[in-house]
Amino acid sequence: LDDIPDREESFWHQVQALLPSETLEGRGILMQGSDGLNYQEPKQEIPGKAQSPLMPLETRGGALLRDGGTFQSWLPPGARLDNRPDPWAGSVNSVAGTTHIEPTSRPEWADAMGRDRFGLWVEVIFKGVTQRMRWIPPGRFLMGAAKDEPEADADAKPQHWVTLTQGYWLADTPCTQELWHAVMNEDPSHFKGTALPVESVTFKRVEQFCRKLTKLDRSPPSEKNGYRLPTEAQWEYACRAGGHDETYNRPWEAGALDQIAWYGNSPGDKTQPVKGKRCNRWGLHDMLGNVWELCSDMNEPYKAEAQIDPIGKGSERVYRGGSCWVVAGNVRPAYRLWWFDEHVAFRGLGFRLSRGHAAQDRSGIGGADGA
Repeated sequence: LDDIPDREESFWHQVQALLPSETLEGRGILMQGSDGLNYQEPKQEIPGKAQSPLMPLETRGGALLRDGGTFQSWLPPGARLDNRPDPWAGSVNSVAGTTHIEPTSRPEWADAMGRDRFGLWVEVIFKGVTQRMRWIPPGRFLMGAAKDEPEADADAKPQHWVTLTQGYWLADTPCTQELWHAVMNEDPSHFKGTALPVESVTFKRVEQFCRKLTKLDRSPPSEKNGYRLPTEAQWEYACRAGGHDETYNRPWEAGALDQIAWYGNSPGDKTQPVKGKRCNRWGLHDMLGNVWELCSDMNEPYKAEAQIDPIGKGSERVYRGGSCWVVAGNVRPAYRLWWFDEHVAFRGLGFRLSRGHAAQDRSGIGGADGA
């Protein structure tokens, strides 16, 4: 490890804290709690561990790396920790009742990859502009507003379980004007500033942006699933950090929203530089407030039944998160708005980039066909 250059917040900077590793065989229970992933041997009881959900685990060899009593990442069979240029981490993929630990290596389109206390990240650089993206693992969460949620609108109900079977990368900030200008060579924003989120964009222009950005990367054609917008379910899941971030899940509680969002009487009555407020547990900034964020799907009404990888099929484009001008009641993970015209922009409407890990999720815009 001494021969590997240190990188700020890198996986390698923290790797000694993850040793030693344990090789697991057979089946056990993987528990996902607010403190990370925990592995339980078959029939073993771990008192005092409040974890949810409990899921069957099939390791298929390899090793889980441990930080204290909490397993944080996974190495595939035969891999050596000291000679891999990129980190491998465990992704929880629950399909048909069986949970598999899957490896995640640096995508070919990424310029750097590392790990910090929030999880895995990659960085992409376009014409000198760097965008960091966070790995969002597969999982299950309660989407929508609870029955007793204050000021919740009817279109945010009923609350229902949603399972996302594939992980994805999500930008840690809304798209900035600096990045937009580097790709599009223009800036439609009402308020100007390189670190401000781009706004006053239409869905169609964002579609063009994602396709153009995908053309600029170095992925082989088979992996160009491309940059895109997150679905509404992906956006809310990431905003809630899988349901484990109390502040982001209950921003209406006294003082909580002021820590994480620009809303209401924002300074100067304008958008603010990204990363000016506290991020959530997955390292995502400005998920609430500052600018509304477009989603890739439509405004389909909610149902009480559990959903798997939902994609709304209504007639109008959804946007989420609130903005620096709206009241606190509209700045919440479950709050929904939509707009019928994909060619119309308005002040305060922005977006956040997303991308699948490989040729896995071709929903949304900017995919291989669009590239």
